Amino acid sequence: EGWGGEGDKVGEGRGVWYDETSEEEDRNKVRTRRTTKEVALGYVCHLLFLCFYIYVHVYDSTTEKNCPTPGRYFPGADRHGGRWMFLTYVNLWIQFLYFFLAFFTDIMPPSEAKGFFQRLTDLAFTTIAFPFSAFVFIAFWSIYAIDREFIYPTFLDEYIPFILNHYWHTTILIASLIELIVVFHRHPSSFTAVTISFVISTTYIIWITWLFTKNSKWPYPFMNKMPPPLLLVFFVSSFFCNLGMYYLGRGLTYLRWHERILGLQQQSKVD
Repeated sequence: EGWGGEGDKVGEGRGVWYDETSEEEDRNKVRTRRTTKEVALGYVCHLLFLCFYIYVHVYDSTTEKNCPTPGRYFPGADRHGGRWMFLTYVNLWIQFLYFFLAFFTDIMPPSEAKGFFQRLTDLAFTTIAFPFSAFVFIAFWSIYAIDREFIYPTFLDEYIPFILNHYWHTTILIASLIELIVVFHRHPSSFTAVTISFVISTTYIIWITWLFTKNSKWPYPFMNKMPPPLLLVFFVSSFFCNLGMYYLGRGLTYLRWHERILGLQQQSKVD
């Protein structure tokens, strides 16, 4: 590239046409491409975390299956909605499905379909997988630090393994941060991000509200102590917190991949 076309200036002593602007364009293209090392690291990262989440789900389900009183140690197991009422459990499946999608995209041969799945992977990670993992981590450990009885009562330690609690609430963010560092993801527009966050948050709120009408109690103990006005404030603030996690991911992505982002911005101006 950088050679050819009419209207380019003649390079002194070259005997060929030479475009002076092409050098900057070439540099931008190099900055916007994924290197072989990045592709390989992404492949390994997605495969490892896919295997990890398969292990976590097997370990989780086996622990629940072997529990003599699952209704006590796995809240929701004996209620309408089951454990799907808990954002922690929903998030575990979100992370598994994301890494499955990412690995599936990695092994696809180059094609228009792969391009579509790469864009879908970017959208899924930036608006769902990362924000949810960060929200669950921060919300759980913040409430746990204030009073663990509100979110994870002491009696759960009688049966739930210590490491399983960290699989649920700690490693989720570690995996997402490693993904953010290893793999570059393009972020959508703020409108798209807000829309997706609003739809998902509203769907979850409607879901647990419907379950409340069936079970006569909310998923988390602290919610049962809140009057309706305070619950409304909690729901609204949760939406903005989840949206804040999207912008946290966006900021961290810029810190890690600012050269790539600037290169893409310059390339879009040229195009």
